[in-house]
Amino acid sequence: MRAILRFTFCVCIVSLGLTLSVPNTPSACAAGAESKSCELVVDALNAATKLKVGMARANLEKDFELDGGMSVQDRGTYTYRTCHNIKVNIEFKVHEQPLGTYTFSPEDEVSKISAPFLAYPLSD
Repeated sequence: MRAILRFTFCVCIVSLGLTLSVPNTPSACAAGAESKSCELVVDALNAATKLKVGMARANLEKDFELDGGMSVQDRGTYTYRTCHNIKVNIEFKVHEQPLGTYTFSPEDEVSKISAPFLAYPLSD
């Protein structure tokens, strides 16, 4: 079962990579067979390409939200708001806050962005 999931994941990543290499391609889906699921993937990829190093956490959180599970201030996994199976890993340059404060500042800056990937959503 794990081997099948790994193979499917690899196929999806390769497909996503090929789609990313063709900018602004709503027609990346099969001609005449455009489906809502394919449109969702294209929308997610377009949102992911808008993520830039140096942007504020608040801007990231317009299209992506923190995934469930354990979170820390300087990195996290974010899910696409419309489909929680599409994710990106983000690292931040954290702005200094008073000692004992463990909130995520909307002004934290993105310092590293992974390629989008597929995974099951996590929950607390």
